[in-house]
Amino acid sequence: MPPDDRRAKAPVPPALRERALLIGRSDATTTAFLQSVAASVVVCTLSAVDEAQLARISPDFVIFPLLADDADALHVLARLVACGYTGRALITASGLPNGRMVRRELQSAARGIEVHLIEAGSF
Repeated sequence: MPPDDRRAKAPVPPALRERALLIGRSDATTTAFLQSVAASVVVCTLSAVDEAQLARISPDFVIFPLLADDADALHVLARLVACGYTGRALITASGLPNGRMVRRELQSAARGIEVHLIEAGSF
């Protein structure tokens, strides 16, 4: 019996339609994650993030590394809070001995922001 070719193609999962704002440069973990969930990615530097930029881009989530050359995640979260951002912040990291503790510390600094820690190999 031949395979049933009448099956409808599966719709694109909602996550694949999301718009991401990448702050800083992408590392391997960030790139792999974005390829798996984002339909579009806007890249900017931390110094370019302000209320107008966030309103213009209207990201479904913001993604950035835990540690970068010019800023760490606490600096980025402070800027997002100052700009009134209240969406999701996805922070990429690798090799953390206690990711839950790191996420709790980041969440405590991110009033009104939903913080997620994305560790290499966790998606």
